[in-house]
Amino acid sequence: MERRLREVLEGKGDNYILPFFWQHGETKELLEEGMEKIRACGIRAVCVESRPHPDFLGDGWWRDMDIILNKAGELGMRVWVLDDAHFPSGYCNGKVGKDSPYGKRYLDHYTVDAVGPMKEASFLIRLEENETFVGAVAARRDRRKGHMLRECRDISDTRRGDVLEWEVPEGFWCVTVIKTTTRGTGRPGYINTLDQEAVRYFLDTVYEPHYAHYREEFGRTFAGFFSDEPEIGNCCGEYGHFARVGQPTMPLPWCRQLEAMLRERWGKAFCCNLIAMWNEVEKDGGRAVFNGTGKLRAEFMDCVTQLYGANFCGQIGEWCRARGVEYIGHVIEDGGCHARLGLGTGHYFRALWGQDMAGIDVVLQQIRPGLDDTPFYHIGGKEFYYGEFYHHGLAKMGVSLAHLDPKKKGRTMCEVFGAYGWSEGVKLMKWLVDHMLVRGVNYFVPHAFTMKDFPDPDCPPHFYARGNNPQFPYFGRLMRYLNRVCHLLNGGVHRSCAAVLYTAELEWIDWDAMQFETVGRILAQNQVDYEVLPVDILPSLSICCGKLVCGAPGYDENADMDRDNVQVLVIPACPFVPRKLADWCRKAAREDFSVICVDALPAILEENGSVTAWKGWEPEVISLEELGEVMKKRTAQIRLSQSFDCLRYYRYGQKGGEFYLFFNESPTECVETEVGLPVTGNEAVTEYDAWENCLRQADWSPDTGTLTLTLLPGEMKLFYMGEISKDVVRRKSASAASWAYKGSQGPRVQRRVDGVWKLSLKKAGEDKFVYERDLMTLKNVTASSFLPRFSGTMKYETEIILESLQTYGCEQHYRLLDLGQVYETAQVWVNGTDAGCRIAPPYVFDVEEILREGKNTITVLVTNTLVHQQRDAMSVTMPVEPSGLLGPVSLV
Repeated sequence: MERRLREVLEGKGDNYILPFFWQHGETKELLEEGMEKIRACGIRAVCVESRPHPDFLGDGWWRDMDIILNKAGELGMRVWVLDDAHFPSGYCNGKVGKDSPYGKRYLDHYTVDAVGPMKEASFLIRLEENETFVGAVAARRDRRKGHMLRECRDISDTRRGDVLEWEVPEGFWCVTVIKTTTRGTGRPGYINTLDQEAVRYFLDTVYEPHYAHYREEFGRTFAGFFSDEPEIGNCCGEYGHFARVGQPTMPLPWCRQLEAMLRERWGKAFCCNLIAMWNEVEKDGGRAVFNGTGKLRAEFMDCVTQLYGANFCGQIGEWCRARGVEYIGHVIEDGGCHARLGLGTGHYFRALWGQDMAGIDVVLQQIRPGLDDTPFYHIGGKEFYYGEFYHHGLAKMGVSLAHLDPKKKGRTMCEVFGAYGWSEGVKLMKWLVDHMLVRGVNYFVPHAFTMKDFPDPDCPPHFYARGNNPQFPYFGRLMRYLNRVCHLLNGGVHRSCAAVLYTAELEWIDWDAMQFETVGRILAQNQVDYEVLPVDILPSLSICCGKLVCGAPGYDENADMDRDNVQVLVIPACPFVPRKLADWCRKAAREDFSVICVDALPAILEENGSVTAWKGWEPEVISLEELGEVMKKRTAQIRLSQSFDCLRYYRYGQKGGEFYLFFNESPTECVETEVGLPVTGNEAVTEYDAWENCLRQADWSPDTGTLTLTLLPGEMKLFYMGEISKDVVRRKSASAASWAYKGSQGPRVQRRVDGVWKLSLKKAGEDKFVYERDLMTLKNVTASSFLPRFSGTMKYETEIILESLQTYGCEQHYRLLDLGQVYETAQVWVNGTDAGCRIAPPYVFDVEEILREGKNTITVLVTNTLVHQQRDAMSVTMPVEPSGLLGPVSLV
């Protein structure tokens, strides 16, 4: 049996969860209680969230950190620290004043129109405090295309004191004064994340004091630091998620090192090239199809993202690793920010390369079941999220980075659950973690635990909520499930078959470039697993037998395992590709590797700014509509007898065996299909039940290499292919048996459990059930005509008389109790014996061993969320589900 599977079955798996623990300066007793509640969930790490603390880095902070670290030592836990006093990271605990040399510096400009000829004209140079003159450029301006310039001339040498003396030639001209300034629209009081010295000041201010206090715990109880959404920050959101170079009013990020890089790159054209950051600049003799501006903007972004990656993330990561701790976190990835300025960091892979895990986050209802291919309203209900990125780009981008960078050891962290509102219960939480697991995410930062007085209005839900969250016991069950699955998905290698090009560089050149997640959606809907590869990484990857050897090696005993062997690279539709990418594609083709361009063949952008066509060889072109079928035939690792757009899978290899995850992401559609798996020998396939922590029989045919797969809406199953001892395998799971009865494989014989149900209620935060009423018909407890503000646990009790345990005289026996619709957790006792717990569909329980002839008592505890009681603002933009046991209830 594979080692990690054996460890999980023996209860010896590691910890992969580190929830946020918000700090407000609570008492020692409350802090210790919070740590104990976290540990009671099976969680063995915590990330201390400093944002709400009133005395970060002061005496109160060190007092609280001492308490937490001491308690963590007692409980066998590890502690991470969020690295600043305010969100986002880079605030430097408020130490960056208005005139600080470490604050943000911007590149800005203003432009003056002039009609010539005009002899002895002059133009004022106005510089505010802390502003410096960079240069001046004159250019002819198109009267009908306001931001189209040509005949650019550097007139910086005409400066005479505070004026430019330049004779305006005949025609319509403009003069642009370029300057640096500290006056911008980025967050005030934040460091310049491009500047090496500014980031060093951040380290000295925040990181070094922690090292001074806890040097002996570094690498032991003190695990490391977490950066939360640091940004380039040249603007703060006035451009939304579209802070791309080319916005005519947008100030740009700047520092001395960036200026030096651009001057070296552009030489005498430095100033004339800079105005292309705000205008379209037509080269002399340039063609209308391309004027060279995109190339200049891409070069600017190339320098900016290199500096951010090296000076911020890279410098902090090196500091941490030198002291025996790790550095993790994430940036803002939302809706394209990962490839843009402003709230973003310009290039996801460069921005996080210096960290020890890849990182992403899912908060504010960004991922919702069934909304993966459509815009949908986010919190506030007036603007859209675009489901395609969050569902098909976000996680795959993160896990691809973890697979590529050896120091990450295949680890991808996701901050999850936060700010969904109290409408989010453990049922949706399970769906979200399954969504991440089936894409390869294997570390989680649940958001959040708080010991502030209930209700804490700060971004609910809160898992414990000072004892007021009735679903807290079930949250612990979810965390144990999550740790078990994550243990199996660590330390090995991902088995992928395709790759999609990361599109940041393509977008820098031209805004019309297709986003990589559009291709990702098509591949996912056709069960073609893929990596996301940036242009930077391609030259370092080898090609063997026509396949791209992709990803870092395995770890521990898996270090010598084969890595991903990608068969095809797909380039999303774009007008232009850089010469270095075209050269790599041509070289790869000579080694029989396939490259596909979507929809049309892009032109090649040369180093000198000209545009050329492919010569001698060109990539294959396939339309987006045809891509799914083509890729499925060429690369798919699994074969389906019936296709389902909603089915996702993930293949993960360990030295002793392989794991297959299958997840039905649809909230309404059932999946029933035969799955052909790649079999190389006499491997057995068994199902691992991560809830019960056991192995069960799978509907596996070794002769044909096919698995009968049945998944209810929102259901995930995990299968193991490898050697196994039959004596550790239980029979088929209750959920699988239930679906087999409903599906085409045979009749479902059932008996309705009708009659009177005694309903008792226990309100959230209370300890005792109170009899409510007898129900002749099961119904929604929080309906407007019943108890619309009830949150807590509903106890249902009934009796059923069975004259025989056989089903209507057949040889089969009643085996399953199917509760039908439940909102949203269900715990069942039959004849006083615990029959199990379900926090999400299917609500089916194996009761064969505890049913008896004659009278049988059935007790069901159902717990809803706090949304009915709290009705918080965030929950307004999520549908509120009904409450209780709705049925129909039946014996199967």
